[in-house]
Amino acid sequence: MAYSGNPTLPKFDGSNYTNWSRKMKPIFMARSMWGLVTSGYIKFDINDVAVTADQKKDFLENQRKDNEALTFIFGALEEHIFPRVGDCETSKAAWDILKNAYEGAATAKLQTLRTRFENSKMNGGESVNNYITKVQDLVNQMKALGEDIPEQRIVEKNPEKCRRNQEIRDGCYKY
Repeated sequence: MAYSGNPTLPKFDGSNYTNWSRKMKPIFMARSMWGLVTSGYIKFDINDVAVTADQKKDFLENQRKDNEALTFIFGALEEHIFPRVGDCETSKAAWDILKNAYEGAATAKLQTLRTRFENSKMNGGESVNNYITKVQDLVNQMKALGEDIPEQRIVEKNPEKCRRNQEIRDGCYKY
């Protein structure tokens, strides 16, 4: 059975498409709308004599769900984002525009974070705790954008764990 009721929609301000889209997906899935949002539906003239009663019923239900999904998308957008999709007539059209416009920005940001992570090292006079916090902040930002970072990769950046493993501290930073 599909979920009914009005969900609390996560707001999209253009800065974190990946997280926003991940939050929207279960809202659509709970209402059996995810397929409509990602794939759309076939439109046809329901007054065509060749269309069966079941086809009309299915079409009208898909149209209703799609309109509701489009309403959710519109409702989740900050005012400055809305004009990009305000003329869309289907949830798929709006979703695709947002994905194409903002997913690429997330990819570019992820690449920048990867580079910062790979090049991170303790600065002279920086405390171990500050350095670990800086690295963990980068890791959290990368994970929020969908990056899967193996734990071993994070451990290699942690000078305390290198010391505990009796590794040479500079060995942590050779890449």
